Amino acid sequence: MVIRIADPYGLKTSVTPLPFGSYVEVRFNGREVANLFKVPQELVVDERVWVVDQEDKLVPKAVHVLREEQANFFIDSGIENGDEVVLTVPEFPQIGMTVIRSNDEVEAIAQQGEASE
Repeated sequence: MVIRIADPYGLKTSVTPLPFGSYVEVRFNGREVANLFKVPQELVVDERVWVVDQEDKLVPKAVHVLREEQANFFIDSGIENGDEVVLTVPEFPQIGMTVIRSNDEVEAIAQQGEASE
């Protein structure tokens, strides 16, 4: 973040000069947002993310993106604490695909369910 100070050396006003390279404490007025989730942009497609349900199946969840910052979205609704967001999404994800976890981590790889014969 870049902050511009109008008269840092106090040349036009009687404020205390701010030496070059100084560190300052800054406070911003604004609203505090609770339950905000930072998610890589590539995981959000058409305002949806893929999550793993309790039966280890893929399910899309609609989300609301509050803010975009660099390569991330900040989501304020649609996912909750405890939701397992899929980090490795298959090329053509389908609702209900079985999920096989890699190394029992949250990162999951979806595979097509058992083929019908």
